[in-house]
Amino acid sequence: MAVLDDAGKLARYSLPQELAEKYGEQIFVLQSIARTAVRDVDPQNDLTYFRIDTKRFEILVAPFWGEVRYGVTGATKEKGYTLFVLQRKPGQT
Repeated sequence: MAVLDDAGKLARYSLPQELAEKYGEQIFVLQSIARTAVRDVDPQNDLTYFRIDTKRFEILVAPFWGEVRYGVTGATKEKGYTLFVLQRKPGQT
């Protein structure tokens, strides 16, 4: 599991760092393309979730865009985060 910030950098991860960085870069690009495709079809909609199935992994991606509250003042800022999970398929090492 890993979380990317709105610039595509790792914010948190429980995967080995090298693996999280490798997949994080590619997933950030893919989710950006997928979000653009969804918004081109219907500007009222947004990408909420997608799944990628590979030979070794099932990759689950859940982007979030919205207002995030900061500090004691309760100031808000528009932020985006992307959560992705790599799940090994049975029989893969």
